[in-house]
Amino acid sequence: MSSITLAHVGMSGLFLLLAPMSFLSAVIDEEWQRTQCSPRETCVEVASELGSSTNRFFKPPCVNVFRCGGCCNEESVICMNTSTSYVSKQLFEISVPLTSVPELVPVKVANHTGCKCFSMAPSHPYPIIRRSIQVPEEDRCSHAKKLCPIDMLWDSNKCKCVLQEENPLAGMEDHSHLQELALCGPHMKFDEDRCECVCKTPCPRDLIQHPENCSCIECRESMESCCRKHKVFHPDTCR
Repeated sequence: MSSITLAHVGMSGLFLLLAPMSFLSAVIDEEWQRTQCSPRETCVEVASELGSSTNRFFKPPCVNVFRCGGCCNEESVICMNTSTSYVSKQLFEISVPLTSVPELVPVKVANHTGCKCFSMAPSHPYPIIRRSIQVPEEDRCSHAKKLCPIDMLWDSNKCKCVLQEENPLAGMEDHSHLQELALCGPHMKFDEDRCECVCKTPCPRDLIQHPENCSCIECRESMESCCRKHKVFHPDTCR
């Protein structure tokens, strides 16, 4: 009888000992699975992906795609892609100086669909495709762009100055709203005198304007509060 009781107590103690370990093991396993090498949603910069020239910009400048990431079991290996697809994103393309209306263009960006841990040695069994390679367009003109008379515009296709009515860019002022939207966003307009984007609607005197979304917010700082912090109060920026 005593031997059965001792056996029963021994099994209960063993269960109480192993139960927390089993729960902890499940938690660790879940965390392990989440951090494994796999395609993960991330944000990439379009200009860097395409290797475009410094005078070309995209709005928005970044897009969401899946790229390989996570941890491998050994320090000598790295998480890399084994398969890739290309997703098309619609973006505004802007060239500086502004010689044309910003275009809505489709841009293909590499999207990783399969990942695996590989040795960091130079050779590996799978081709690694990191980005959508786009060869930048060459300038068709053998000489640099020249300044044209007041009634003429530079034609990059003909490599010469042409009359405004002959140039395909004539009448681009009709699309100024599209150009302004691509440059400044929905809350701002382009100020030619200041050569920068400014908020479309000013705020009342007792409120300050948020520099990014142009919303009107209440200033919680004052000359007295800044004085206590040994700082100078700037009413325009509320700082």
